[in-house]
Amino acid sequence: MDKYKGRESGFTLLELLVTIAIFAIVVALAAPNFMGSLQTGRLKSTSNGFHKLLKYSRAEAIRTGKNVAIISNASGFSARTTDATPIDIRRAVIGSGVVFNTTVTNLQFDNRGFVQSTVPTAGLRIFTFCDNRVKEEGYRVTVLESGLSVIERFTCT
Repeated sequence: MDKYKGRESGFTLLELLVTIAIFAIVVALAAPNFMGSLQTGRLKSTSNGFHKLLKYSRAEAIRTGKNVAIISNASGFSARTTDATPIDIRRAVIGSGVVFNTTVTNLQFDNRGFVQSTVPTAGLRIFTFCDNRVKEEGYRVTVLESGLSVIERFTCT
């Protein structure tokens, strides 16, 4: 005679509690790394978005024959025509936890795609995007006189 005959099959309460406890431990160990990955993604997305905004603005200035200015504000950047009736043509957002710095004021592209800007140091147009956590990783976007821009990783200080 089978002693389990007529019994319902399934998990016992103890098996279920052990499984839930193991799952909770795995989630607790993975959560900090996941949050770090999110912040790194925001940093990369913000710097890439700004770089794409520069490239688009330069192309738009050449295409339309109008100067296009890069304007920064608290939430991000916008590309705007500089004629009598300025029009915002594209925007880029600064991600949360990203610190933005630059020495450049009044960056704009002329109708040939060249840069016109007010720069305190000779010819250097550098924009930096850093993580506000303890990590020192960041991205630097450099805009050359020709209007071309370069993005690279660097160590924030």
